[in-house]
Amino acid sequence: RLDHHPHDDPVFSTAYLSTSPHQTLRTLRCSRAEIERARRIGQYRERWPDVSNPVSVRRWMADVGPAVDDLVRVAELEGGARGLQNAMNDVRASGAPLSQSDLAVDGSDLMKAGIPEGPQVGQVLKQLLDTVLDEPERNTRERLLEIVDKVGRDG
Repeated sequence: RLDHHPHDDPVFSTAYLSTSPHQTLRTLRCSRAEIERARRIGQYRERWPDVSNPVSVRRWMADVGPAVDDLVRVAELEGGARGLQNAMNDVRASGAPLSQSDLAVDGSDLMKAGIPEGPQVGQVLKQLLDTVLDEPERNTRERLLEIVDKVGRDG
């Protein structure tokens, strides 16, 4: 199948063909970014989201990260996850946040709101991302800071 698919990406080809793509690329002394991309392809190539559920698609895209387009190619090659490309296009078109850098607040905002500098900032950002993956409309500075305030009072 790979022979009949247009490609010029050795990381993708290796990740598609190898049973342990990250190990193969580590042996070949590839960059950390290439090894991580291959690891994600290997980890998720048989774990598809429910394309009829936008939350499932957003969570899957957030987990998969930069390997998302690679996995669409895998799905095309293997005939899996029908409708995945359309579901992903819908998520992208919606502007829904998929990573901590997409949040309407950042670590400095959290520290100004009373979260102590250190690992707790990362933990709160992770909680906020988890919240907006379920409800993207909550990704506003005001709403996220309300959540932070509540975390500060309850935590």
